[in-house]
Amino acid sequence: MAPDPSLPGLDSLPSLDEVRSAVGTELLDAHHARGRTGGSQTRHGGLFGGQMIAQALSACAHTVPPDAVPDSIHACLLARGHSGDDVDFRVEAVRDGRALQHREVRGYQGDELVIEALVVSTVPAEGLDWQRSPTPVAAPPDTSPSAPAGWGDGLGRGMFDVAHPSAVDEAPRRAHPIWVRSALALPDEPWLHGAVRAYWSDFGMNWSARVAHHELDDEQVASLSATHTLTFHRWSPLTIWHLLDVHTESLVGNQAFVNATLHDATGALTASISQRVFVRRPRPN
Repeated sequence: MAPDPSLPGLDSLPSLDEVRSAVGTELLDAHHARGRTGGSQTRHGGLFGGQMIAQALSACAHTVPPDAVPDSIHACLLARGHSGDDVDFRVEAVRDGRALQHREVRGYQGDELVIEALVVSTVPAEGLDWQRSPTPVAAPPDTSPSAPAGWGDGLGRGMFDVAHPSAVDEAPRRAHPIWVRSALALPDEPWLHGAVRAYWSDFGMNWSARVAHHELDDEQVASLSATHTLTFHRWSPLTIWHLLDVHTESLVGNQAFVNATLHDATGALTASISQRVFVRRPRPN
């Protein structure tokens, strides 16, 4: 679920420490790390899935070879948790190959398991650079003072700029795509860049399923993010605008499947995302 956009942002530009605290973890020992969760919560006070995915990824950074970079994360979001309480991550090395490394990571609040993930890293190699998927068509980000408020306002919590595409011919504004970028120039650290993209990767995925459901059925429903997969393709500066384009591909019974892409402003595909969302109808009285 997306973080609550009504929460106040930072009073000024964020510091690097604030960004690291939001998307990273504190190393405790070779197999344990701790994530802080204050400030990135859902409307009901639960944990923001994007932050959990980012921190699970970050918890593995120190366990892989120094030249390895994030390849993908495959996460199960198991409990709502409580924003403001630390999450303790336990990392286990599953396999170390020459090209790929696999880590299993589990995040706990107290005795409650809130996330379990498989993190894959890779040692980059020279080769082709080709992409099939075309860049989604979207107007430039609307950053004017007169831009109408949208659902994405405030998602970045002062650390990340979020903007909707500029309106064209008075067309109604849709939930996605949205533009996002870092408000702060970040050091060239692949695991930090991956964690920031992981934080972005859950902006509105869950909500997209509810919007699609509502277009077909007027009954109000709740939704729950169950699994989340993020695959990295290319690395580009996070201070340039990136387009997050989200589409609900399927609704069957109580199951929704949501896909997304993250392209930078040059059209390069930087990441692909998919999420399984469970849709909950109101319980009968």
